[in-house]
Parts: sequence; structure tokens; C-alpha cells
Amino acid sequence: MARPKEVITMTSSTFRADAVSARILRWWRCRPWSVSPLMRWPDRLLSAVRLVAAVVVVSSIPIALALGTGTYTDDAARIRADNAEAVSAEAVISDRPEFTQSQGWRAKARWEGSAGQVQDIVAVPRTASQGDRITVWLDGAGHATEAPRPPFVAVMNGIGVAVVVLVGSGLSMWFLVVLGDLFVDYRRGVGWDREWSAMRRPTQDDR
Repeated sequence: MARPKEVITMTSSTFRADAVSARILRWWRCRPWSVSPLMRWPDRLLSAVRLVAAVVVVSSIPIALALGTGTYTDDAARIRADNAEAVSAEAVISDRPEFTQSQGWRAKARWEGSAGQVQDIVAVPRTASQGDRITVWLDGAGHATEAPRPPFVAVMNGIGVAVVVLVGSGLSMWFLVVLGDLFVDYRRGVGWDREWSAMRRPTQDDR
């Protein structure tokens, strides 16, 4: 009795694996230092530009992480120092609040300090009115200052710096690759026009 022939089953994962391997092989053949005589200098230039862009984007990752970590460390230390010096006091709004485009709602308020009663212009809520009691924050010298920043502000600043570096490097390298594509397409078009003109040039037999 004859043995049944083996049937090779092709699945979607097989096609995906073949596509990935074919793409990797194609990228390797298009490397700038390829010895293939079929690669013209514009193709080598475009391949070199893409390689440089990939290296720059990959290299920007540790740089972004380092800058983001440094920003977070500095901001966190500054926030801890500011919060350690800041103290709160209960103040009474002594005048009608006024709104300014640069500073928002502000009003005169008075509170009891270490040397007696203090009066200063401080930031107030939008719904505040004269006679309301509010909490003001004071620095080490007893002057009104901004409310302490929460610690997560340092985290957000660090993340923001890292994202800006990554996005900036990615966009700049993408723009460089696009310019390289446009230049290579232009050079190819010029070469094809020159070859087409040479093919259409009349010969001695055509006259």
C-alpha cells in the first residue's frame, strides 16, 4: 500500500514570515556599500540617508530618557525645597477682586504674620468676593507666593522633555528622508528623459 504524499499547509503566518524575510533581504541588498552594479549613486545616497535617519532616531531614545530624567530630578528637588519653605495662613479679602489678562483674578487681602498684620495683593478664586476668607501661601520671608506645586508636575515635565526630543528627532529625520526621496526621484526622471531622448534621436538609416 502506497504511503500518502505529504501535504504542505500554507497559513497566513507563513506568508507574513516570507514577506518579512523578503523585506529584510531587500533592505540588505539596498545597503549603501553594496557591490551590485545595478545600484546607481542616487539609490546609494537614498539608502545612506535612510540609514543615517534610523541611527539618529534610535540614538535619540537614550538621549531623550537622559534629558527627561535630568529634568524630573531637578524639578522634583526644586518642588521639595519650595514646599518645605512654604507655609499657609488664613487671610481675609479686603477689597473687590479684579481680573487681569496676565495674572487672572487678584485682590488685596490681610492676614496675621509673625510681625503683625500683613496686607498684600494675592491671587483669589474667580468666585471670591470682598470679605471672604481664603488660604494664602507664604515664603520663608513671610511674603505671599504661589501655592506649592504637586510632585507629579516634575513627572509630567520630565515626560514632556523626553517626548519633545523623540518627536523632534523623528520629524526631522522623516523630513530628511522625504527630501532624499524627492531628490532621487528628480535625478531618476532626468536620467530617464535623457535616455528616452537618446532612443528617439534619428539615426543615419532613418534619414
